Amino acid sequence: PGNGSGGNHTLQVIDTTSIAQGVGGGIAFGGNFVGSTETLFAEIRGIKENATSHDFDGALVFSTRLEDASIAERMRISSDGKVGIGKAPDTLLHLYSTSASKPILKIENEQGGGNPVSIQMLRNTSSPDDDDFIGQIDFRSMNDASTPEEINYAYINSQSTDTTDGEEDGEINFFTMKAGTLTRTMTMQSGEVGVNDSDPAKILSVKATGNDDGISLKNSSGNFLALIHQQDGDAGMLRLYDESSTVKIALNADS
Repeated sequence: PGNGSGGNHTLQVIDTTSIAQGVGGGIAFGGNFVGSTETLFAEIRGIKENATSHDFDGALVFSTRLEDASIAERMRISSDGKVGIGKAPDTLLHLYSTSASKPILKIENEQGGGNPVSIQMLRNTSSPDDDDFIGQIDFRSMNDASTPEEINYAYINSQSTDTTDGEEDGEINFFTMKAGTLTRTMTMQSGEVGVNDSDPAKILSVKATGNDDGISLKNSSGNFLALIHQQDGDAGMLRLYDESSTVKIALNADS
């Protein structure tokens, strides 16, 4: 027994042979199997996490054995309180896998009724303000540079655009990468949707980026059926096409 961090008696497991990185006392779990061979199948170990001789950062490592392989680390609580599953963590919660279609984060509830399973992002502040950012989901991967770089190809974020009590408004923005630049692609704001429009004024608003840009309707072969778009001089145009994508009707508001 010894004094723990709270001053109470604790059970201490100490490795006195070394203070090297990755070494520390632990608890192992095992049993005797074929031929009375003692085999370990899991362990919990407190280790010295840092290689610096006088830096005693401590981590808690959970390891298990899969089939006939050696015991391997599965989860770690690092010295700064981060949790890693499959890898030493570099964020508050880090899931890692080398297997296809993994890792998967699964949240399950067996109850029926009208109460959904949820993921909540809460900005708990005593001084909320309009346009505060609440949360963001990033979609990241590598590019094909000579030394591959981690790129944020798309993300979704949310804002509290009006925090007035009883008059609260919210916004969700969808960004996608376009020619190397993250571009706001769609905005859902206070019950209205804007495509390429960060401030939609109607239930659905589509903002052109220049001439010949707008809304298209295509047939099953991918040819145009109809097109509403911006014509020269910011004027509007409606075009209707036949089955071979030839313009048959054109209404042009330019002059």
